[in-house]
Amino acid sequence: MGDTIDKHTANAVIDFAKKHQSGCIILPDMNDYRRRKQAEIAVFAERECGGWKGIEKKFAKAQNEKIHSWSYGRLIKYITNQAEKEGILVRIRQQPLQGSSQEQGKQLAIEAYKYEEG
Repeated sequence: MGDTIDKHTANAVIDFAKKHQSGCIILPDMNDYRRRKQAEIAVFAERECGGWKGIEKKFAKAQNEKIHSWSYGRLIKYITNQAEKEGILVRIRQQPLQGSSQEQGKQLAIEAYKYEEG
């Protein structure tokens, strides 16, 4: 099922890029994402569970399972393959750590643009 969702998502990304005549798609490098999220979850669990170690561990485990259940690498592969067929470049860049998701995405695109220009 995840495979099918990734294929549909990749097609939607490519359709969006084509509709807006984009020559390049910027994707965040998620290598650090899981590690950062696990640290955030551990802090949140400690704060919310008030020092109950057994409950903290169960909470953190459940949250981490959600993070690890999705194959971002597979999605990138599908997007890259579809983009190549359409002549669209794909660049993977490190995502900023600070700001909202929208601010991070904006900064990611700006930095990628500067990198390609310079």
